[in-house]
Amino acid sequence: MIDGKKDDFDILFDKSILNDIDTFDDSNLEKRNMQSEYDVDDYIEFEDEAEISLSSSENQEVDEEIDIFELDQRGRASQTPYGEQNVDSLTEKNKSSLYDDDDDDDDDDDDDDDYEDDDDKIYASSRMNDSRKARKKQVSLMREILSYIEMFAFAVIFAFVFTEFVIVNAEVPTGSMKNTILIGDRIIGNRLAYKFSEPKRGDIIIFKYPDDESQNFVKRVIGIPGDIVQIIHGQVYVNGFLLDESYIREPMIDNENELEYVVPEDSYFVMGDNRNDSHDSRYWKTTNFVSRDQLIAKAMVCYYNSDTMKLQFKLLKNQYGSSMSQAEVATKSNTIDK
Repeated sequence: MIDGKKDDFDILFDKSILNDIDTFDDSNLEKRNMQSEYDVDDYIEFEDEAEISLSSSENQEVDEEIDIFELDQRGRASQTPYGEQNVDSLTEKNKSSLYDDDDDDDDDDDDDDDYEDDDDKIYASSRMNDSRKARKKQVSLMREILSYIEMFAFAVIFAFVFTEFVIVNAEVPTGSMKNTILIGDRIIGNRLAYKFSEPKRGDIIIFKYPDDESQNFVKRVIGIPGDIVQIIHGQVYVNGFLLDESYIREPMIDNENELEYVVPEDSYFVMGDNRNDSHDSRYWKTTNFVSRDQLIAKAMVCYYNSDTMKLQFKLLKNQYGSSMSQAEVATKSNTIDK
């Protein structure tokens, strides 16, 4: 049993020789050979003690201690011929026997590291997912805000273009057009109505006030270019024909004056439906007519009253009757029937 154990120690001893042979200087060789004789005696005594303890239940632990002692003590005699004879007999099993315990510990550490790495990966992945979700939510919110801004900007631009080039949205502050248009009525006018056509008698038009073009007025067309408009005893005649004006609020006051207006080319004679309280073509200072380039739009509908705060829908129609048709015929023949 002792001889068999020696072989194992010799194998371990030979491994130690291979590992240490290159590390010692030639100057220490003689000193280490002298120490090796004393170390061999110590090893024999330790081997005898190990043989007795092998019969105990701690046989495996003793083997490990002997291996450690052998490596520590025999490493000093790395130049002895004994070690050189058995280097080739070292097997792969013996090579790995010294590192089994360390490998097991390393494996356990590696497993723990793997678990920790897995936990870190899961945590990092979770945080990455949360970050992506938060980023997506932020981007979605920004897109929604931008969409609202785009819609608002589009609405503003559309309203500006629409009101500047298509319609007029205005409020009437006076009662000169009662009872057709009341104070506080909001009206919509069509800017395109007279782009390709001419105003007709009876149309309600929105135009720039000739005495102050910063103000806009709304009146009814009474005379068109070439018409002769007469006001006799509170009655209105166009080309010699009396107008049937059922739309006026009340009869015009008779001041016993006779007025006559000849409408020039590209101009229009206008009056308010509330004849007794209307500042119209009869009273302007600079001219008695509205020129075509002062026209803004044709009034189409009343939709709201700011005084009563009520919605309404009232079409502003041309209400001239047969008398206006007769006046049209008279205009063509250039005759005036007084």
